[in-house]
Amino acid sequence: MHTISQYDSDYYCKKIETHGNTVYKICRLYLKENADIEDVFQKVFLKLIEKKPYFKNQEHERAWFIKVTANTCKDFLKSYWNKNTVSINDIDSVTEGIELSEVFEAVFSLEHKYKIVIYMYYYEGYSISEISNILKVNEATIRTQLKRAREKLKNKLERDEFYE
Repeated sequence: MHTISQYDSDYYCKKIETHGNTVYKICRLYLKENADIEDVFQKVFLKLIEKKPYFKNQEHERAWFIKVTANTCKDFLKSYWNKNTVSINDIDSVTEGIELSEVFEAVFSLEHKYKIVIYMYYYEGYSISEISNILKVNEATIRTQLKRAREKLKNKLERDEFYE
């Protein structure tokens, strides 16, 4: 059995401190249940321990965490367990105690494909070409998804009277 040395432990703790918030936010975009979010969060950092990827720089490292988190969430949503489980909590009880801005709530309500591009573009500051490279999707598709997501957000916010 492989044990993690103190050096390794410090390294992984630092990665959790550095990227934990981003991983958590992406999980929240995909998943509703806190228990599911926690499971996927742990899986992402277990993948870091198992794969021990080499990062060229901090940007490459950040992109790895975003991509792995998004893929792990998608895998979770496609899993047999998830398809055969009935949620006992509604979204209000899941978000209880967490104050989200009206805009973030509107983003949270978007389809998954729109959530991730909006998050990466506005919250993480990635360019369209960077998002395209990370998600392995054509740049034109990313532009279209951003445009549609903005339209959906504008309509939702206008409907909810948050947009002027």
